[in-house]
Amino acid sequence: MTTSTTLKMPGTPKPWMNAAMRTMLGLPGLRRLLGRMFAVITVTGAKSGRKYSTPIQYLRFDGDYVVLSERHRVWWRNFRTRPEVTLTTGARTITGRARIAEGDEAHQVLTVCLTANPRVAKYYGIKTDDRAAIDPADIDRLSELVVPIVITPAT
Repeated sequence: MTTSTTLKMPGTPKPWMNAAMRTMLGLPGLRRLLGRMFAVITVTGAKSGRKYSTPIQYLRFDGDYVVLSERHRVWWRNFRTRPEVTLTTGARTITGRARIAEGDEAHQVLTVCLTANPRVAKYYGIKTDDRAAIDPADIDRLSELVVPIVITPAT
């Protein structure tokens, strides 16, 4: 297993990038293609009560949707008091409840995300071995920088 010594934190997307992604996800042809990996999540502000929408990359895991957000961003903090969310993926709109994975669950979610999608591991500068195995120490370091969010669809 190859160990990386430092993780890279990509910069925060510019507002125009998020606007462009929301527009692309609204176009029928691109929505079908991009909707397999990207969604627009709508959250309610904990204090303001306003609705905020932002594009996110997601992964399906055990019937849930998993999203990673850098800790320095603020939108995910709303889930502590207002966990209700809406995801628009492709042509589908899903309502659900979000929770922040912590402890052992966070470690498991991060491992699954990075193993299932090596591009995400590469995005954060995490190296994998020939079998796509990830050093647990890299998971520990990444968990200090990102927040794994689990969204359970409403039944």
